[in-house]
Amino acid sequence: MRLLAWLNKWRTRAGHVPTISCGIALQEQQLVAVQVSQPPGQKPRLVDVATLSAYEGLNANLLKQLSQSLDLSNSALHLVLGAHQYRHQIVELPNVPAEELKQALGWRLADLFADHQSQQAPSVSDFTFDVLALPSAQFGKSASQAFVFGLPNSVLNPLQMAFHEASLPLGVVDVAALSQRNLSTGVSPEGSGQAVLSFHESGGLLTVTQGADLYLVRHLETSLAQLMQSDDVGRQQLLERVALDVQRSFDVFDRQYHSVNVSKLLLAPMPPMPGVLQSLQQNLFVAVDWFDLSAQFTLPEGVHPWLLWNALGAALRPLEEVA
Repeated sequence: MRLLAWLNKWRTRAGHVPTISCGIALQEQQLVAVQVSQPPGQKPRLVDVATLSAYEGLNANLLKQLSQSLDLSNSALHLVLGAHQYRHQIVELPNVPAEELKQALGWRLADLFADHQSQQAPSVSDFTFDVLALPSAQFGKSASQAFVFGLPNSVLNPLQMAFHEASLPLGVVDVAALSQRNLSTGVSPEGSGQAVLSFHESGGLLTVTQGADLYLVRHLETSLAQLMQSDDVGRQQLLERVALDVQRSFDVFDRQYHSVNVSKLLLAPMPPMPGVLQSLQQNLFVAVDWFDLSAQFTLPEGVHPWLLWNALGAALRPLEEVA
C-alpha cells in the first residue's frame, strides 16, 4: 500500500470499486469516521458518522469497535494523517522517467522524512513518501516542481498493522492537506482559486486550490488549543500573527501564480470562541467567511462540524483517484 491515494490501486476482493468511502481520522482524542456515498455523476452524500473515544490512540481494538458501529463491508477505507504526523516539501522534479522519479528523489529526501529519534543514519528504506506535481506557473508548460508528502515508517507501520489486526482492508493513507483540498474543491468558484484555513492540535493549515489542483500548502504555528485557551487579548494577538502569516503567503502566491485569483478565504469550522472571524476579516486584504459544511451535507445532530473536518475530507477523495 502506498502512502497517498493518487498512486494507490484499491480494489475489493471481487475487483469492484465501492461507491462508499469512509474517511477515518483521530481528532481531539476521538476516532472520527465519516461515510460518504459517491455514485458516478452525482453529488456526494453523507451516509453515516461514528465517533469513539481514543485516549490510547489508534489501535486494533478501537478499529474493531468501529466496525461494530458502522457497516464497513462495502466501504473504501481512507485514513487521514494529522498535520503533525507527516512532513511536506516542494522539490524540483528531476529529468527522469516517471517510473524512476521516486528512486531519484528518495536519497534527497532521506533527512527530511526519516525518524530523527533513531540513532542510525537516514535511509530510504526508513520512510514512505509520495509525489504530487504542482501546476505550472506558465500556461502550457509541464510541471517542474512537486509537493512531496512523507513520514517515517516507524509511524506508518503501526497504523497499517492496526488495520490488519482488525481485519479491515485499509486502502489509502492520506494527509490533511489533501483532505482539505477535497473539501475546498466542492466550493471552489469556477475559474478562481479558493483559500481555506483550518486549525488543529498542532497548528494551522492554509491551502489554496483551483478545482482539484493543489497550489499551496502552508502550516502555521498557531494551534487550536492556543486559541481556545487564550483570553480575548491573547487570542487577538495570536490571530494578528495568523493574519500576517496568511497575508505573506498570499503575497508570495500572487507573485508566482498571476493567473489564479484568490478573492476569498474560508475558515474551517471551529469550537465556539469570540472574535475569530471578525479579527481575520479586519486584518486580511481578502474577504473572510466561514466554511459552511451544512450547505453541502446534512450533518448529524450532536456532532460538532469541526470534528468531522479531516475525516469528511478524506472520504470525499474522488473514487477514480483510488481506482
